[in-house]
Amino acid sequence: MSQNQEKKSHTICIVQTTRIGDAIQTLMAARELKRQHPTVKLIFVGRKSFCEPLSHNFKDIFDKFYLFDRREFFYSKTVKKPDLADVRNNLKDFFSQFEEDEIDVCINLSFSKTSGYLTSLIPCRHRLGLWRDKLSNLMVLDQWSQYVYSNVMRGTNCPFNLVDIYRFILGAKSEYLLPHKPKKPEKNIVVHPFASNAKKCWTPNKWVELIYQILKDNPEYKVTIMGSGADTENADQITSSIVLAKYTQRIDNVVGTTSIREIQDTISRASLFLGHDSMGGHLAAFEGVKTITLSLGSVRPHETTPYGDKNINITPKVKCFPCNLTDKCQLLPCHGDISYQLVNYVVNASLAGVDVNEKVLRENVPECHLGSANIYVSSLCASGICLDTVIKSETSVEDTFKVLYNIIWSYIFESKELNLPFPKLNENTYQHLVNYRKGIESLFELNTFGEKFSTYILQDAQLEKPPIERIKENSDKLQEIDTLSFQLGGIYQLICPIIDYFHVKKAFLKGHSILEISQNAILCYREENHISSILHELIDSTLKENKDVKPKSETTEAVNN
Repeated sequence: MSQNQEKKSHTICIVQTTRIGDAIQTLMAARELKRQHPTVKLIFVGRKSFCEPLSHNFKDIFDKFYLFDRREFFYSKTVKKPDLADVRNNLKDFFSQFEEDEIDVCINLSFSKTSGYLTSLIPCRHRLGLWRDKLSNLMVLDQWSQYVYSNVMRGTNCPFNLVDIYRFILGAKSEYLLPHKPKKPEKNIVVHPFASNAKKCWTPNKWVELIYQILKDNPEYKVTIMGSGADTENADQITSSIVLAKYTQRIDNVVGTTSIREIQDTISRASLFLGHDSMGGHLAAFEGVKTITLSLGSVRPHETTPYGDKNINITPKVKCFPCNLTDKCQLLPCHGDISYQLVNYVVNASLAGVDVNEKVLRENVPECHLGSANIYVSSLCASGICLDTVIKSETSVEDTFKVLYNIIWSYIFESKELNLPFPKLNENTYQHLVNYRKGIESLFELNTFGEKFSTYILQDAQLEKPPIERIKENSDKLQEIDTLSFQLGGIYQLICPIIDYFHVKKAFLKGHSILEISQNAILCYREENHISSILHELIDSTLKENKDVKPKSETTEAVNN
């Protein structure tokens, strides 16, 4: 290889068409890729409405960025009512801009219908993420994108932060290097008490109680309330409350009056960010500012906690959390699970530099406030950041599986062996894990049959005169096995991440003949069994580590046997 070939840089185009918070998370992943590979040329494609306010950040990371407004594609410079020819010309003009870029890889991080077609039309050598082929067939071929499509888009069991998922899809493999704050922070707490949906945020009255207590306990600090123009009415309701009258001089309401660049500058100099899941938290993470997030409604804390070390996320314990955004809920029980007293203590501890751990919480916070909320703290690990439960003795079965899946997927996808502590179980969680072993064993048995019938199809396809009817019968049996796997997932819902991932993987099996497809199907069933075996082994090890909480009924049964 010549010296010129060694120095040749590659061009990567990243498509991100979703909301501004996702754009900031994409920026953080791209910043790490650029740090590891400074010669790589990066191009960004996104929506103008979401990304234009962040253009000052894009200039520091991307060599080029193209922003579009879908309405402009349906606009004509010559007539009031454009026809189809005008639309085609507008699209042609937009995509012709990419021809001189000579893009090596186009990566779609959005997983929406619009971004899928957009990625397909950008001229490039290779594509990752979700895209469409020339026949408009959906294509999701790389394993991390298949994971996102099967797990992140469909369920709530993903243990990874989205920034890490984006990094892995982009190819940034090392641990994330968090930015250092160059300035001494001001005694200012930036608060974002709003969200894109009413299910995801407290009412203004509850925020009044919290802000009052924070200002009372921290007389040296002020509070800056941020938000968009749509939040003005709720912001005025907070700041005009008679409860906060004596603290008016220490509250700065900038809702709807500042640009994103200005609020980013304010956040960068703050001591702490406090708010619901929003772009404000991700801006704080981008600037290396500590965050406390209150996750409600449909928010998935493991995926969306602002990326950083020792960031805190407080969530409700109610069983319906996290819900679907489309689910109707009038009572909003998750809102009542988190008390302002608990949040106030966590804020005070963070400002004082005190680590929020189980011992500190139990000594300072009444059980009535701790009992209904989960408190997570982010930490650095080999897969990026992990979200750890502060009160270990109350680890739920869902969080237990998240720890196990973090170990499994990191090993399978990234060849990383995570040295994570075993979850601490209670009797209820212990019994759940015992029951789930039965589900995993059934899944293993189904996959063994899947491998068997795939082998029969391969053997028949290699014959000089393949028996078509017998091949069809065995194919029908494979479909029946997959149907039974879905039914098994309905009973044992926490093994759905494995079932769903391999369902997507089987849908995109590579091969141009029945021989190649059958060979890959055998490998697919075999790999699913391999992962099931790892999960079964991890559950066994977790149960052994927690044998002191074994339910009495199981102990008695073991003695009788």
